[in-house]
Amino acid sequence: MNDREDVFDEYEMLRDAFRGEDFGYVNSVHEESNEQASKLLYNVNNVGEPIYPGNIKYTQLKFVTRLLHWKNHNNCSDKVFDELLLLLGDVFPEGHKLPFNYYGVKKMVKKLNLGYKKIHAYENDCMLFYGDDKDLENCKYCELSRYKYATNGGSDIILRKILKFFKITHHLQRLYISTHTAQHMKYHKNKIVTAGVLSHPADGEKWKEFDKNYPDFAADIHNVSLGLATDGFPLYSNTTSTVYSVWLVVLLVYNLPHTMSMKDPYMFMTLLVPGPNDPGRNLNVYLRPLIYELISLWQVGVQTYDASTKTNFMMRATLLWTISDFPGMGMVRGWSTHGKMACHVCMGEVKSKQLPHSRKSNIYRLHMGFRDKRRRSRRKGRIVRNMCAGITFPPPGKPHSKERVDGFGDSHNWTHITSFFDLPYWDSLYCVIVSIICTRRKM
Repeated sequence: MNDREDVFDEYEMLRDAFRGEDFGYVNSVHEESNEQASKLLYNVNNVGEPIYPGNIKYTQLKFVTRLLHWKNHNNCSDKVFDELLLLLGDVFPEGHKLPFNYYGVKKMVKKLNLGYKKIHAYENDCMLFYGDDKDLENCKYCELSRYKYATNGGSDIILRKILKFFKITHHLQRLYISTHTAQHMKYHKNKIVTAGVLSHPADGEKWKEFDKNYPDFAADIHNVSLGLATDGFPLYSNTTSTVYSVWLVVLLVYNLPHTMSMKDPYMFMTLLVPGPNDPGRNLNVYLRPLIYELISLWQVGVQTYDASTKTNFMMRATLLWTISDFPGMGMVRGWSTHGKMACHVCMGEVKSKQLPHSRKSNIYRLHMGFRDKRRRSRRKGRIVRNMCAGITFPPPGKPHSKERVDGFGDSHNWTHITSFFDLPYWDSLYCVIVSIICTRRKM
């Protein structure tokens, strides 16, 4: 993919969320938009104006987005970027909308709620300096400082690690503020249902059971059902480069039609966990800000404006399931996917053997009768919580990564209790990934 295609995809995401023709204030509205939505609409209309009078190709938003992509792709410093903006400002006609420096560009993007929050973390993945711990100077577990001296040998101190947190609330509100996407956000309720045909996740057993357990949530068509996907990837493709990987946590909106929910503009990154290595079971630590936000969206909600009906409402949200590969599932769920008891469905009920000339485990003697048992093995959250109730897990952090709890590998494969259990509804959900079955021969 070339540079122009990369930028086009980024702009398409913004355009879908902020279609200029869908905004504006008219006298025929049924209800005035709330203060937050009105402010966002005003800012969006401003950045939708031409970059300079008479330019029909670039709006302010589109041109600045292209410049930011160029800055990132070419590793341009802030100083050089400021000089470029000044040069372009001298060339453009009077009345142009181009900011004069990088600070002005960041202010413009911030008004659109497209930024992120920096959360200080300890480099051993022990804890976040967040919430009640935000003012601490030292790690609660290692008792070491959250800062370290710069590598240049001077007296400057820098943070050891920074988590980037993108609030999902703003993304969901923008989907309703645009009339283009507000209609699609109700597809899960308004779709045509064909008996015996699974055309959308809302037709599935798990979604229907959730609606039955929480009828007040299901009754409001505006409430949002989410899925969480997570995986890591290396930043550098050059084999000579230093190995470094980051870990992403992405939320998917399942209110949308199935043709949209898995498209780039509607997959929202919420957490960017820095490396250089994957956090392992300590991913639980970095999920904390997202868990707090999901709890708030479930218990309280947030006032949102629906542009398609011109009404305000309290939007709530729930997380229905997680999506990951087999190793990632061990990080998210807490059941290790390595060793003799790697299968998260049978949990040791099927005999496993370690191959004599390797460290790999082989699960054999699988038979057709166990397929019927898989359904009974889908344990609900409350059962999983009870299974972990009598286990004392080691503290988080890399210094404790080699520690194993009593019975690990013999009676269970639990490494930690996932923070998803802090969600009020997680006990009622099935705590397995159904798409991964234990008919796989090798783990």
